[in-house]
Amino acid sequence: MEFVVGGFLAAVTIVVAVVGNSVHNRRKTLGEVIRRVGEGLGLKYRQGFSLAMPVASGNIDGLKVTVRRFSDPQNRSGVSTLLRIYIANSINAGGILKMTLESDALFSTVEKLLKGDDIQIGDGAFDGRMLIKGTSPHHVAALMNERVRALLLGIAGRTHGLNLTSNWFEVVLDYEGKTKDDIVSIGRDALEVSRDLARGDDVRSRLMEIIRSDSVPGVRAACIRHLASHFPVNGDMTALLKRALKDDSRFVRIEAALNLGYEGLEFLAQLLNKESDLEEYDTLRIIRHFGEHRFAGGIPVLKEVFVRANNETVLLEILKAFIAMGDTGLNGFLLERLGGSSGDIRYWLISALASCGTAEAVEPLMKLAKSSLNPLLRSDVQRAIAGIQSRLGGADAGWLSVSALEGTEGALSMGDTAGEGSLSVHGGDRVSKKKNNKDR
Repeated sequence: MEFVVGGFLAAVTIVVAVVGNSVHNRRKTLGEVIRRVGEGLGLKYRQGFSLAMPVASGNIDGLKVTVRRFSDPQNRSGVSTLLRIYIANSINAGGILKMTLESDALFSTVEKLLKGDDIQIGDGAFDGRMLIKGTSPHHVAALMNERVRALLLGIAGRTHGLNLTSNWFEVVLDYEGKTKDDIVSIGRDALEVSRDLARGDDVRSRLMEIIRSDSVPGVRAACIRHLASHFPVNGDMTALLKRALKDDSRFVRIEAALNLGYEGLEFLAQLLNKESDLEEYDTLRIIRHFGEHRFAGGIPVLKEVFVRANNETVLLEILKAFIAMGDTGLNGFLLERLGGSSGDIRYWLISALASCGTAEAVEPLMKLAKSSLNPLLRSDVQRAIAGIQSRLGGADAGWLSVSALEGTEGALSMGDTAGEGSLSVHGGDRVSKKKNNKDR
């Protein structure tokens, strides 16, 4: 029995010795790696005692840098040879900033779809790899210039993960299989990122710099949008946007024009007229922009687009723009398309006539209502005629007459009885006030 116990204790002693020797060797290897990396970065190395771990630390260009073993108690990464490069920084991100590698957050793809709170920079390769959250997207966009994005993607491709906030930058990597120069190179790239992000340039200047120099059209366009949305227009901004009208990317040209006032509106009208291969997204944005600004100069091209378009979404957007413009010169154009229309197109044509129609639109609208048993259609027509009546003179209990309609003796009553203030059109070219136009 004593022999068995003694043998067991001996075995345990051997196992402990082997494990201890393995830990010692691993720690010795780790210490050597940290020492050499620290030397390469210009950091001071400290040998750990007892259970403490070796560390290299110091200040580089005013940034506090630390290199040590990455503590992962649960071993979630499945790798035991992880190293952590930590840089304390101070970034003007306009509030909270948190950036992680897409691969580090398994839930991030679903989170992006469900919440839609991931800040997009406009660079597909970068946006697809990084999950960025922040309280001020335009600040973040100003920080992510082309050099910073390239460095971050380069670091991401050589490491297990990175985390960037307004106050610190952490890179985690597996030192197994990497040379000292490999790790030092990663550390230097991380330092370059931190230095660039900590630059004292104001947000406006950084956005303008990106618009001028970035090679990715989506990034240039996004920064134009941020610039125009958050800063007052001045001479420098106007000059930059005018220059962007000549950009190689049509997407960028459109974004610049959308933020360039009347000159931009004219540019978009020419673009919509000449370039029939516009993406639906761009076409809809331009049409909405015309409507929002009630840009009458865009009516001719919108009419042309309406005639040639086979896309109902585009047609409906044009009619909504016409409603916003309220131009009575559209009366004939709208009436020409009313007869053969149906569904949503017919509804928005009737609505457009309420905004743009003249007295000449009343008879066709009445005939349309009489030809249908649909109470909703009749209600739409009634609202449209009321809208026309209101615009032409505001008669509230009279006769709006354009010509003799069967069964009405040439009059449409918008009230219970005819009265003063009723409207009558003579010769189709003028509106006058009459009393009781029933005999006309």
